[in-house]
Parts: sequence; C-alpha cells; structure tokens
Amino acid sequence: MYVQPVEETIATLQGVGLDLSLVVREDEWQGRAAYVVGDENRQFWIDKEDLLFLRLLLKNPNTGAEREILFDGQRVSEVGSRRSIAAAKLGRRKQNVGC
Repeated sequence: MYVQPVEETIATLQGVGLDLSLVVREDEWQGRAAYVVGDENRQFWIDKEDLLFLRLLLKNPNTGAEREILFDGQRVSEVGSRRSIAAAKLGRRKQNVGC
C-alpha cells in the first residue's frame, strides 16, 4: 500500500466498498490521533502524524456481523468478527497473517 501508485490504492479501497468521498473525521486510536474515512458500516483509520493505515472496520448492514482488521507494523490481525469470537470461545488463538 505504501509503495504502490495512489490510483491502485484507491481502486483497492473502493473494491471493498469504501466510499472515499465520505467526510473524514478525526478520532483517537490507542492514544494517537487518527483520521477516519467511511461510514458506520465501512471505515478505515489512518494515523494522523505518520499517515499509516491502522485499522479497517466492516459491518454487514443486513446481518450486523462486524469485522475489525488491525494493521500493526508488518502484521495484520483480524479481531472482533463472529468467527474469531467463536474461535476464542473454543480456546483457539487469534491468528496473525504477515503482510
């Protein structure tokens, strides 16, 4: 994402249903200022100072199922989905996927 052309990044974000024309708001994530782009169903968070991708929130408006994908350095972690919550109840560990 950081070394590819801007147009490719925009196409990727739009491909997962993110509306980049929505109002950007400011918020805080883990004690750091962040920009939030999107609506209540699909949004991504960018670190305000470093401009690094922090998290992606996806909600299915029909079922209410939610997914949160966190970007931490070289790791991507999916948390908060019904599937990962069920797996946690079964004693399974959250899996990290390398970028």
